Amino acid sequence: MSDQPTDPAQQPARRDRSWLVLALFIAFVVGIVAAFSFAMRDSFSAEPQKAFELSFTDDFDRRANTGGLGTAHNGPAWTIASGLWNVDAGRASIAFPAKDRSLAVIGNLSKPAIMARVSGKQRCGVVARYADPKNFIGLVRVPAYGVWNLVEVRDGKETVLGKLPDVVESTVTVKIETGQRVINAYVGLSTISVAAPSDSLVGAVGLIGYEDAAAQCVFADLWAFSGR
Repeated sequence: MSDQPTDPAQQPARRDRSWLVLALFIAFVVGIVAAFSFAMRDSFSAEPQKAFELSFTDDFDRRANTGGLGTAHNGPAWTIASGLWNVDAGRASIAFPAKDRSLAVIGNLSKPAIMARVSGKQRCGVVARYADPKNFIGLVRVPAYGVWNLVEVRDGKETVLGKLPDVVESTVTVKIETGQRVINAYVGLSTISVAAPSDSLVGAVGLIGYEDAAAQCVFADLWAFSGR
């Protein structure tokens, strides 16, 4: 007897696995979104790393003041080193910038660290381990080059220790952590660590702006930490 071709209708039907592929794809996308959300949460969290202890905060949510930054709710008073600073609508800003650098500082912390929200595409940022206008560590936006410069100012001379890429948004959370030998800097989700030994571990934290354009910068939601 010759073999007869099998009737296609009598062949076992293949299982449709397209639903499984779709389910795996959805699970993959959900996982990526969850991981990104977790990273963003950590980046903008006000919680210090284990090596640092929260000393005080300032959200600048107080009566408008055109003659300085006043006093943090649970911290010390601000000191204006240069420029004319003011508080309005829960934000700090520079009403009349100094010719070179405008500086406002607060606290006297051991191994100081600072995190703050900075707005404005101009040369402005935060400072830590501040001793005087000629000695401090700064993290400053440089919009002309699309970067943030981590700088050390020693005896008035400014040296760039490292660079971090800027973000597209005008507002970004930035942070500096200082130690005896290493300084960590953060801009959004980017980070850099540099070796910068120092004999001085105590200093203030604060805000900085450069030249007249610094009047376009605003600062909000500041956290100050001390190293353990």
